[in-house]
Amino acid sequence: MIRRLLVMILVLGGIAGTVDIARVNRSMAQPEFTRLASPSTPYLPTRDLITATYYCPGLPAASTTGGGEIVITNPTDVPVTGQIEPYTDSGALIPQLISIAPRSQQPFNLDALVQTGYVGVTVEIAHTGVAVEQRTHSAAGTSIAPCSPDASQNWYFADGVTGDGAAYDLVLTNPFPDDAVVDMTFIAGTVQRQPTQFQDFVIPAKSVRVVAIDAAARNEPTLSLILHSRRGRFVAAKVQSFSTKIRNGYAFALGAPSAAVDWYFADGAKGAGTTETYSVLNPTDTDVEVDITVTDATGVLPAVRTTIPSNQTVVVDIAGQFKNASGASTVSDGTHSVTMSVATLGATAGVVVERALTTSVSKNISTSTVIGSQFSSQTWWSPLGVPVATPAALVVTNTSGQAGTFSVNAVGPGGANPITGLEAVPLAGGATFYVDLTVDGAVNVPIVIKSTNLPLVVEQRYPTGTKGGRTGALALPE
Repeated sequence: MIRRLLVMILVLGGIAGTVDIARVNRSMAQPEFTRLASPSTPYLPTRDLITATYYCPGLPAASTTGGGEIVITNPTDVPVTGQIEPYTDSGALIPQLISIAPRSQQPFNLDALVQTGYVGVTVEIAHTGVAVEQRTHSAAGTSIAPCSPDASQNWYFADGVTGDGAAYDLVLTNPFPDDAVVDMTFIAGTVQRQPTQFQDFVIPAKSVRVVAIDAAARNEPTLSLILHSRRGRFVAAKVQSFSTKIRNGYAFALGAPSAAVDWYFADGAKGAGTTETYSVLNPTDTDVEVDITVTDATGVLPAVRTTIPSNQTVVVDIAGQFKNASGASTVSDGTHSVTMSVATLGATAGVVVERALTTSVSKNISTSTVIGSQFSSQTWWSPLGVPVATPAALVVTNTSGQAGTFSVNAVGPGGANPITGLEAVPLAGGATFYVDLTVDGAVNVPIVIKSTNLPLVVEQRYPTGTKGGRTGALALPE
């Protein structure tokens, strides 16, 4: 009995010693497999992880009017290896091993694997600091979207239209070995409904499902979606093509995997032939007040506060929201940045904000939709760069009130080197700078924006390849 008691004491002492050692070593850096923060704005994982996983929302099947590729960019100075696993509506396909050389970029055309529908992709890389994006083609032009480092139980789409020449597909990818069960809520302005056929909606394991939203909700001038999984995580994206008097173009974009209290947009504009609206979705059960701040060529305009009712969407026209006593808009013509922040803070406070920007180019209108960034960063990546010399290709906004500088760097065989004339670009507090990528060495290479003292938000204006149009997309924060 005494011997048994001594053994128990020694065992417990050993366990306690192990716990103490773990406590002592907790602050020491240990290699980890993928373990990321809560789902948020897509970003470039650079933590001390052994692997990184990216979920690509879906490529349309290759055809005469569609298709695309995923593009893996390795800006590091070491080769990286990994695996691509594609999915269709029939399930998982054979994984493909990949190897990407240092400071190089490689496209993978997976759209030819299916004749119709979409191909979702999971990319696993045995390294961090690698970017994975998808580039999608259609008759209306090219659209780019990052692959997400996060899957989520919730996805939100604030902006959307159906009818009158607008098509809307919702692409849902489940990259995991268990089924996901999803409930969908449609919000058309102040009206909320939950169609029976989209409750307990099953996304089978390792597969893609496509929902024709324009058939389920016809002729809606404003339409927001809330997706919540009862079981499992998934990835959601939308495909919208516009051919109306108000909007024209094509967009393939990830949803927002979470609501947030701050949303930043770098690339706003006001003027003849330009329409700019922000759809503000409140997916919570509490009314929230949102402060809207605009910074234009004259400086920071006094913030305007507006109420977003619970489970509703409010469409904000910036030019119409900011007016003086005589009713004239106080926003000057030209470009500006926009910040939206929840003023009613609380445990459930949070909104989702998406901008729709339509501009006229050579008598042709071009529409892009962009979900804002939930945070700023000192380093932003444009892994695809631009395919041709492009003026005003990147939009850089200083989200602080302090002045500083940033550099624009092209990533080549020798690493990231500043582009001539863009080594130290001055940027005042709250100001915005449009980066021209028209010089030698700035085309078909990854671009990285760096600052040592400024929090920045960067948007891309990627050429669509049709009639001078551009598609908007956030760059990737590091």
